[in-house]
Amino acid sequence: MHDDIRILSAYYGEQCIRIDGNGGSDTPAADIDFVIRNDVYEALGKPSMGTQEEFLDVLNQIKEQFPDLIPLGFNNFETDGTSSLGDKLQDFLGTPIVNDDNTFYDRDMDEDYLSWIKTLNQAYKNGCISDDSFTDDNTAWQEKESIGKYACIMMEGTPQQAGFLTTFATSNPDAAYIAIDGPKSTAGYEPKLNQAGISGWMITYVSKTCKEIP
Repeated sequence: MHDDIRILSAYYGEQCIRIDGNGGSDTPAADIDFVIRNDVYEALGKPSMGTQEEFLDVLNQIKEQFPDLIPLGFNNFETDGTSSLGDKLQDFLGTPIVNDDNTFYDRDMDEDYLSWIKTLNQAYKNGCISDDSFTDDNTAWQEKESIGKYACIMMEGTPQQAGFLTTFATSNPDAAYIAIDGPKSTAGYEPKLNQAGISGWMITYVSKTCKEIP
C-alpha cells in the first residue's frame, strides 16, 4: 500500500488504528472514524475540523471548491436512524456513559453532543449534506464510498468499510481517504473506547465484587 494512503486499513482483528492526517496518533478508534479525501485535505491546507466553527467552515470551502463532491457523508439511515450519529458519535466525542457515582447518564441529552447535532443540522442547511444521505440504502452509500463521492465521512464500522475505501484508494492513490481527528468535544471530553475497543466484537466483563477463585 502506498505510504501516503494512511487510511484505516491498519487494524488488528476488529481494532482499527486511527491515524491523523499528519501521520501522528495511533489511537485505537474502536469502530468509528472521521475520514477525508487526501486530495481535498491537501488542497485546503490540512485544516483542523475540531471546533464547530472550523467544521462548518471547511465543509463550506469544500462545497465551493469541489462542487462535484458531497462535502459530508455518514452511514445510511436505518429504521432507527444512522449508526454514525448516535452512540458512535457520542463515543467519538467522549460523551459520558455514567455519572460520577455510576448512575445512569442520559447521553442523548448531553449538551455537548446536542451542540454537535445542531452543527450537523446547520451543515445540512448550508447544503453540505445531500438529501440522498437520508434515503440511500446501504448499497447506495457504499457505492458512493467506493467512488470517492464524499469529501468527508463520519464512518461507523470502519473495518467493514475498509474494502470499499481500498477500492477507491487503488484507483485514486492521491485522493485516498485518510483519518483525521475531526470533531472534538466542546466540553473537554476525551474519546471513549466503548463497545468494540481493543477487544473486537466480544467483551468479557467481571464484576467488581467478584471474589478471586483459587
